[in-house]
Amino acid sequence: MTPKQVRADLVDALCTDLVGPVAGSALEAERIHQAPARWYLTGFLVPYEAPASHKQDDTGDDQMELVDAGGADDNVVPESQARSRAFFPSSMGLSVLVAQTTSTLTVEVLWGTYARLPNVAAVDHGPGRIHESERWQRTQNQQVVTVNLR
Repeated sequence: MTPKQVRADLVDALCTDLVGPVAGSALEAERIHQAPARWYLTGFLVPYEAPASHKQDDTGDDQMELVDAGGADDNVVPESQARSRAFFPSSMGLSVLVAQTTSTLTVEVLWGTYARLPNVAAVDHGPGRIHESERWQRTQNQQVVTVNLR
């Protein structure tokens, strides 16, 4: 294996771990056991019209820890920082440069959508710790859009 191939494999693995599968990959129609927003670290959008429960992470702990640089009284407890509810992203932008004579731009957009499947099996995590497993099915989508630039 050449260094170029090793690098390409590493980039593919990193992209898959962070963003998710790409069109044509073996994972194009994957099933995962957690919500995609928890499974992938980045690369997802939540529809603007979705209910608030789908657009935010209520279980996340976004509280910032304060570290004392020294010189302060150790007996003083710092005030807790206010938590703000951060919503998952619902849109993205893209900028491109084209020649002044360009009148139309054709864009191919590829994305995956995930649908929650009915709970399929109970998972035994020990005495008193049985819960039904969650499953999400990915579907590949594609749209070609022509944009009039005039």
